[in-house]
Amino acid sequence: MAVRRLKHAADTAPTVVLIHALAMDSQMWTDTVRALQTQANVYAVDCRGHGQSDKPVGPYDIARFSEDMCSVLDHLKVDRAVVVGCSMGGTIALGMAGRYPERVAGLVAIDTTARYGDGALSKWSDRGEQALRDGMASLADFQCERWFSAQYRQLHPQVVSRALDVFLANDTMAYHQACLMLGKADERRLLPRYKGPARIVVGEDDYATPISMAMDIQRLLPNSVLQVIPEARHYTPIETPGSVAANIDSILASL
Repeated sequence: MAVRRLKHAADTAPTVVLIHALAMDSQMWTDTVRALQTQANVYAVDCRGHGQSDKPVGPYDIARFSEDMCSVLDHLKVDRAVVVGCSMGGTIALGMAGRYPERVAGLVAIDTTARYGDGALSKWSDRGEQALRDGMASLADFQCERWFSAQYRQLHPQVVSRALDVFLANDTMAYHQACLMLGKADERRLLPRYKGPARIVVGEDDYATPISMAMDIQRLLPNSVLQVIPEARHYTPIETPGSVAANIDSILASL
């Protein structure tokens, strides 16, 4: 599995592991990491099926991806880390916190959900099948509108274009499997096993994983704080990196 070290600190400093959204890769964290104020060793992962990592045949599930994150910590020779995930990466972070709470020193769940709800599998399956049938480009307009607010798309077309390039480069079979994984995901039962500090972040205008889903996560994590970022949509680590970085800094300060 491909892992990039984005920030160096002393060996005694905390470790942060960043998990990207569906069809993205470790590049989505670049601006967030630049905005971090706290000393930490920061690593960004390319999940299986994404970026520079292998594209194994499915089925994919959150349990396997959670195991992958533990394997990353083993590779780094780190017992515990602050685990940060956006969208798909957030669901994986929730899955890791519920299954392996002893490995999670702090949790930041961004623009994400523990469960997409009734009928989700059919919708996610349709999206993955469209990619298989018509290619990733057939989903481009739909995705860009979900990712970023209209104002951000207008003011930062080059950033939007870079994110879209990453999306279009995806392996369609792996994308399909990841869609099915999200459609089936339900991390509600195990998540309360995690008792550590948590920050939950969501864009005010995120209709992919809306505020109500963030509130559902908060109810399962008593030691959590919810922040709604005004006027932002689904990819707040790209659209509002300073706000996301401040939440990571807050967790690091609490350790």
